Amino acid sequence: MTTDLFDISGKTALVTGGTSGIGAMISHGLADRGARVIIAGRKEPALAEARAAGLGAIQANLSTPRGAGSWPRRSALRWIGSTSW
Repeated sequence: MTTDLFDISGKTALVTGGTSGIGAMISHGLADRGARVIIAGRKEPALAEARAAGLGAIQANLSTPRGAGSWPRRSALRWIGSTSW
């Protein structure tokens, strides 16, 4: 099997719930394949661990409409530098 089929190096991936369980495995797997990974999660201690492992992390509670509606703008400003999308 060729590895070029799944080449994600240089891409940016957002993983919600990426601080534990399957989300953490996905986050680290994407990073291992060369992606820039940003995790959205609720628990700051777990996000700090992700940052220490070299992943981007932003605190966000996506389980509520308010939380889901407010985080994209904050994320864009922090990670992309623009909200004109």
